[in-house]
Amino acid sequence: MAPTRELPGPVSAMLREHVLEPLSRTGGIIEAEREEVEAERRAFVRFRDRVADVETVTPSRCSTGSTLVAAPEQRSTKSLDRVRVAFRETVMSVDHYSEVYGEALEEFAAAELSPEVAVGLGPGTSQSFTDLYKATLMNAVDSAADRRETIRDHLDGERDAVATHRATLIEMLDSLDWPPRARRQSDIEDRLEEVTRARQTELHRGFPLSGADGHDLCQYLYQDPEWTYPVLTGVTRFYATLEAPSPDGRSTR
Repeated sequence: MAPTRELPGPVSAMLREHVLEPLSRTGGIIEAEREEVEAERRAFVRFRDRVADVETVTPSRCSTGSTLVAAPEQRSTKSLDRVRVAFRETVMSVDHYSEVYGEALEEFAAAELSPEVAVGLGPGTSQSFTDLYKATLMNAVDSAADRRETIRDHLDGERDAVATHRATLIEMLDSLDWPPRARRQSDIEDRLEEVTRARQTELHRGFPLSGADGHDLCQYLYQDPEWTYPVLTGVTRFYATLEAPSPDGRSTR
């Protein structure tokens, strides 16, 4: 009589869930972050569109100091007021702003745009809304939107990579006899090594222009106290599963 195949069964289902749990959780984590990043990108684009409609002023001939400063005061003040309101109604109005940032307008603008640009968005500023200041502001806004588009693309890449590795582990789990025969276990271990090498390559791959890599993305995304690297954690758990006793108490070795 042929030996009974014990997968799937209650223990096997628990082991399967244990192996896949880190990878399964990443989908929701990545999607939540992607939604926030995309909301911010759209907000910066809307802000830029509103700034484009704001009239600039011409610096007075007697102005001194920076060419970003000085102009007919009353009209410039109204223009900057419009810009300030637009910033609050777009960029600072995303649903998660208070929870994630919670910063005053000038502080956030200095970090996301530049300290030079932020000066003009503060109350009582001596900055004038000149052509040069407007161009500087719009270029900074374009950069902020572009950064978020780049982050969004990295998130999409991470989502697809984890999904691919998860599908591989699922296929391996589904094909596993319990307890695994020695030759089959050796094949599984070879494939786990392949998954590990592929993931390490992804983690060490740098992101153009940002100076970051896959390690930075994992530390940014996954702040679970149990794991920061979901794919490698899943692989480690799979190895541990191969070492675990079978349901009848025998070692798989």
